[in-house]
Amino acid sequence: MKTQLCAKSWADGSLRVMALALGLLFSPQVARAGTTASAEDYRQEEPLIAATTTTTPSTALRAVESVRGSSPLVSSLSPNDLNYRLAILLRWVVRDYANSGELRLLSAVPEGTNGAGTSNARLRTLQKTYWLQNNSMYGAQALLEYAPPLGRILSDSWRSKWEEKYPSFCPYTQSDVVIGQVPAYDGGKGSGDPRCRQPRPGTWEMLRMQQYPRPAEADFDTLQTPIIGTDYPGDKTGVGAQIAAIGKTSVRDLLKYGCLRQVLLGNHSAAQEMFDLALAQWDGSGFVEPKSRRDSEGSPAGIYWTRDLAFAVMCANALGQGGLQNWGTQGQVPKASIELKLWSSQSPSGGIWTNYCGDAGAEKCGLGSIPKIAKQTNEIAPLVLLAYGNNIWANASSQSPQQ
Repeated sequence: MKTQLCAKSWADGSLRVMALALGLLFSPQVARAGTTASAEDYRQEEPLIAATTTTTPSTALRAVESVRGSSPLVSSLSPNDLNYRLAILLRWVVRDYANSGELRLLSAVPEGTNGAGTSNARLRTLQKTYWLQNNSMYGAQALLEYAPPLGRILSDSWRSKWEEKYPSFCPYTQSDVVIGQVPAYDGGKGSGDPRCRQPRPGTWEMLRMQQYPRPAEADFDTLQTPIIGTDYPGDKTGVGAQIAAIGKTSVRDLLKYGCLRQVLLGNHSAAQEMFDLALAQWDGSGFVEPKSRRDSEGSPAGIYWTRDLAFAVMCANALGQGGLQNWGTQGQVPKASIELKLWSSQSPSGGIWTNYCGDAGAEKCGLGSIPKIAKQTNEIAPLVLLAYGNNIWANASSQSPQQ
């Protein structure tokens, strides 16, 4: 991928848009609770989108450079290469935000294609789905770092849709440990709300998550579009959440529901133990999970999940290992090997494929993608942006949860 950017001529109007957007991106931003977006944010929304998506990547690059300048994570990639990759990823996310129109949300599968480059009925439906949690919540936190006015607007938008579609749900009890907020069941803000009385998981437990609506359900394709969904624990009425054990062979459980949550709670020894258990699943190509080991027809044997790589980068950063070259108590896994696999999953359009192949599954892969499995989603994209951003977990145990 080219790391040198070619200069292009701009019209006078584009130059004015650029100057205005740069001022927005790099001026000091004040965190606000509750309704976060101001009238000024909405006034500058269109110019900022235009500057980020329709010109050369310079605006996105400046945003990335600003964030990376205060990030404690020292990448094994060259600064120019990493910043360019993050810039086109940021543009990919902002384009989808703009394409949602008045919704101001992030869709599930913006490009609506699988690894074979074709759209099927399932993916076309998912393309019209707006997950309030995995996509818009993660996306809002990422944009708050890289394009703050858009992040504040997106935060407002998903919260209003949450209240509209799911009035029985506690607004602050989401599985959002990954974005630096201690959920209500851990004593965070909102725990006094009767809707928020969820059980508190133990150290090696999590709340079992369910999706509503579920894409696999027979009537999913008949739902009125746009489909607004969430990963709230329990059913659509907001009840029925169950405590489940963290799977000690599940890298996602160990990193997201284990390591990151324990860092937030100040339990660094438990977090390190979970991180080490996750690193033990590294086989040189990726993190092996039980679902990766199937070998029947159509199985994902030899295929890995990119999100595990992003969660590993996050956890290392949260534990203060972002500057180390090898991660784990014994320095057992080289940071460079994880980053190499992570960025090998980026597409030319800027998005990140959800899955990638190791050597054992190479025959199942196309050009960097996996037919019928891999997608470019707004779950993995914001996770990668967050992983390379500021350390939002620093001193988290002594801070009030963000809203």
